[in-house]
Amino acid sequence: MSSPERVLPCGRAVSSLIGLATGDHTGTGDDAGIPAEARDAEHLRSCPYCQEELVVLRRRWAAVRSAARRPVRTPPGLVGRTLSTVRAVRGGLVGRHAEVTQPGGVVRIAESTMVLLARRMARDVVGSFSGVRFRGLSGDVDGLQVQVAVHYGMVLAEVANRVRRDVGGALENSFGAATPPLEVLVEDVLVPRRHR
Repeated sequence: MSSPERVLPCGRAVSSLIGLATGDHTGTGDDAGIPAEARDAEHLRSCPYCQEELVVLRRRWAAVRSAARRPVRTPPGLVGRTLSTVRAVRGGLVGRHAEVTQPGGVVRIAESTMVLLARRMARDVVGSFSGVRFRGLSGDVDGLQVQVAVHYGMVLAEVANRVRRDVGGALENSFGAATPPLEVLVEDVLVPRRHR
């Protein structure tokens, strides 16, 4: 259910001032395309409520513009993890594989298959943890990395150890001695939920 639109004491809806505050001076609805300044310049000049609200909206929009001008840095390791995952899913350039020795012979598992299975297992295992969110898995037969996000206030070392232990155990059940080394990256902290 959406909240009701805020209306100033002069009767003007705050949403009708947003275009002026942001620099988009066209109206909406029946007034679309008509410059807002021409339509109600007199009201805006004389109305203390609209003037005060425009100051607030312009200040807020200035913060948005400032944030939009800042360059966004690529998170450390993102390119490497992405390329590693793409290589693994495509089967690598040399068609690498893992070998699992079983009674009666050796099972060879394509690197891409191992990564896809490991990603699904990690997603399922981490999905059962309270306060921890699965963000991804990257790597190859030489090593895997599970990326997670945790709620603020959790002990990161405990979370990482539990993810490593439980995901590693699930992988060992499937891949045995061919299980790649596993590391855990806590890449984000989630805002705690509000209690009502």
